[in-house]
Amino acid sequence: IEEKLDTFLEKNGIVLNQCQYDALVSFSFNTGTTWMGSRLGELLIGDNYSINEFACAFGLYCHVTTVDGASVLPLLVDRRIREIKLFLYGAYQPSDVSEKFCTLTFDAGEGSPETDIGFYLVGAPYQRLFGATPGEDNAPYFTGWGDSNGERITASTIASENITVYAQYSD
Repeated sequence: IEEKLDTFLEKNGIVLNQCQYDALVSFSFNTGTTWMGSRLGELLIGDNYSINEFACAFGLYCHVTTVDGASVLPLLVDRRIREIKLFLYGAYQPSDVSEKFCTLTFDAGEGSPETDIGFYLVGAPYQRLFGATPGEDNAPYFTGWGDSNGERITASTIASENITVYAQYSD
């Protein structure tokens, strides 16, 4: 894992501190190295990302696949948050920093969400929300996300807790 990570970093001119390196070793040991060709790899290569962009890219890797399909595993959610805090804040213990992350669970109903989970810094605007594609029985356009009260959730909504958001569709 370290050899592949070192090659990726060197090839792309990426310089990390020890905490960032340790976070990526832990992450790669658990997920493999295919992330290097994904959104997370692109963010690291570009070296221009927000906390929430980085957290969401990391958070995409918290699924386990069984005969019933892929689902989010709470233990992997906890692990990803620990790795995010190590990478971003140098916190080997999650309690070493006051920053907290919450999750948005995306429920597209009969449609298909771009992803079913996003990780966000509590107290910051979401900035990026994932999209969805309507199902055959839904109206033809995805128009955004809403909470269980029907309140619209936007990129400027402040992240405050773990919630599920539901797709909104219109003609």
